[in-house]
Amino acid sequence: MISILRQDLSRLLTAAAVFASRPLPESAMNPRRFLALWIDEASTRNRISCQRAAQELGLSVLEVSPGQHLSTEKGESIEDTFQVLARYSDCFAIRSPLISLPLLASLWSQRPVLNLGDGWNEHPSQALSTLLALREIGIDPAEARVAFYGDLDRSRTVRSVVLGLAQLGGTSVLVDDGSASRGTEIAATVEALGLPGTVLLADGLADVAADALYVCRHQRERRALGGSGPRPLAMGDVSRFGLVLHPLPRGDELEPSAWHAIRPMALDHVDRTLKVRTFLIQAMLDGTTLPVASSGSSVGDHWVCANETCLLSDSDHADRFARAATGRCAGCHGPIRWRP
Repeated sequence: MISILRQDLSRLLTAAAVFASRPLPESAMNPRRFLALWIDEASTRNRISCQRAAQELGLSVLEVSPGQHLSTEKGESIEDTFQVLARYSDCFAIRSPLISLPLLASLWSQRPVLNLGDGWNEHPSQALSTLLALREIGIDPAEARVAFYGDLDRSRTVRSVVLGLAQLGGTSVLVDDGSASRGTEIAATVEALGLPGTVLLADGLADVAADALYVCRHQRERRALGGSGPRPLAMGDVSRFGLVLHPLPRGDELEPSAWHAIRPMALDHVDRTLKVRTFLIQAMLDGTTLPVASSGSSVGDHWVCANETCLLSDSDHADRFARAATGRCAGCHGPIRWRP
């Protein structure tokens, strides 16, 4: 979400709101155009919503199953694979455990890419849906105060929502859920990037005042980072917030009564996310710049990412995309190092 300027993110949010409020015009149809759907993680909503969005827009979907029946099994590089796929498709939607793959795919293929989540890094389309949810209940994201509860350090959706709020000038309150995942890394990222918004840390939810509460699940697929799951929230914890959002799937972060109370809002968010992804795919085809990744405004010739799990750490493009001014990688926002 740091890949576009504040005013551009605001305009994108306004355009998404207008798009979501109207029926699709006939002019939005895109016959004989193709979306390559690269899904390399378990997913229900991302996969199905992109398929549905593409069909709404008249696109044909080319489903790609990484690790199965691709020439990468024969030794073909992933860069060559994307350059080949670009000959068959007009745009990509990518969900992968590999940090920065959407960014690199856009460079390799020279095609627009919708980031559906890359490792623990970011999930921009989910974040845009959350910012849109605030606007729908009359809250300006630039003035919003949103509390976040759950497995914060592992959640790429939380990272993207906090970064989006920080870009617009809003306030995020990261609540300690009783585990080892407090969101301190996210707060440090916002500070390092010098974004205009505010990030606060809270020891518990009881005394937190906010316009909305965002609850995320325990990221079991990323347990390598350590820590236990969150304390489940009860009905009394969630009932005092006017808007409670949950990205789904639901885990053990909510007691049954609390889940029953917020389930309508969570399912409404599923509908909202479909509309946002439909908008983003159409915007890609129209040539609109989307929040996929950024080259940064200040680049050093020999700065590279120090995170070995980030694809930019061992890439020919690493020097171009290291943020020398902030000391952060544009791919994963982690620290960078000097390479002689």
